[in-house]
Amino acid sequence: MKRDRPLSPSDLITLPNKKRKIERSPPTSTQNKNIFGSGTKYAENSFAILTGEEDEITRYTVQAKLYCMEEQWKERGVGFIKLNYSKNNEKSPRLVMCVDNILKVILNVTLFNRMYIERQEKFLRLFVYEGDILVHLAIKAVDEFYNAIMDAIPSARN
Repeated sequence: MKRDRPLSPSDLITLPNKKRKIERSPPTSTQNKNIFGSGTKYAENSFAILTGEEDEITRYTVQAKLYCMEEQWKERGVGFIKLNYSKNNEKSPRLVMCVDNILKVILNVTLFNRMYIERQEKFLRLFVYEGDILVHLAIKAVDEFYNAIMDAIPSARN
């Protein structure tokens, strides 16, 4: 079979010499409700993501870079570090830091009495407990963050 013209996309969809009539029903109100998952069981039930910060107030947030001493300084990640206080002041303030894009927690420590924090040129050096292990950390942050941490340490407030 020889063609006088090249094939078009419509020729590929329909069979030659056989055209079908496609009947479309007008959209009803129930069809419009289920657009992009609305009206499904997933949209009706809202999933709350619990972060552990529900009963806390963030009083200071700054973009920072976190380093850990493991034979030499090793970068843990970059993200926002937050200074959180409990709403009812029952617990000590804590530092929480997550990696920017993936939101993986890389720092979650409670500030304690007589905590060692030293300010250097661009870094804050501190010793924290991660479980039962004492860890030496460095945070590349601004000077105002050092002042906020010093005000939050329980011994500094008393």
